[in-house]
Amino acid sequence: MKMYFLKFSSKKSAKNKLIQLLDSINTELFSYWENELVICYLSLKEDSKTDSFFGSVKPNTKDMLIKIQGMAWDLFHLRCAHEHMAERNNYSKRIFLHSFSSEDKGLNSIIRLNPIKRIAFDGKDVYTHHRYTIFNMCPEVDVYTILNEYTHHRNKMCKETNYQELSKKLEFELLHLSSR
Repeated sequence: MKMYFLKFSSKKSAKNKLIQLLDSINTELFSYWENELVICYLSLKEDSKTDSFFGSVKPNTKDMLIKIQGMAWDLFHLRCAHEHMAERNNYSKRIFLHSFSSEDKGLNSIIRLNPIKRIAFDGKDVYTHHRYTIFNMCPEVDVYTILNEYTHHRNKMCKETNYQELSKKLEFELLHLSSR
């Protein structure tokens, strides 16, 4: 929702919208997910490869929030698939590599935007290395410094934030913006 709010609320460059999104990660969302940030940045850049996934939402789209919730679920599913692989591999001498398959063309296009180059399992932990990072996608922004100074604050606030209330606030902001 925050990405769409930034996308619809100004004519600023993708770089400036990324900086706003990073600021929001530090002061409002308190959660940093690298692959999702890369994908959001591509959408903020108006990269046509993101259209099949993000393109169905415009400022006055009917059922906008339902569509965004579906996209959030898809991104969450992709994130959790790695964790499920790690958990399953932890309890067996066999190695299970789940495949990502779907008939959802938008979801498949998102997976292809930033494919996994390497994956490692250590007990229940999983480490993925994607082709792109926000650091190499947007080298003109000092992402490391922006995020690093708020690491402790994000970790603390992530545990204290009521994400249902935050979601309602973001929904209200987005709907208010789209009704203008």
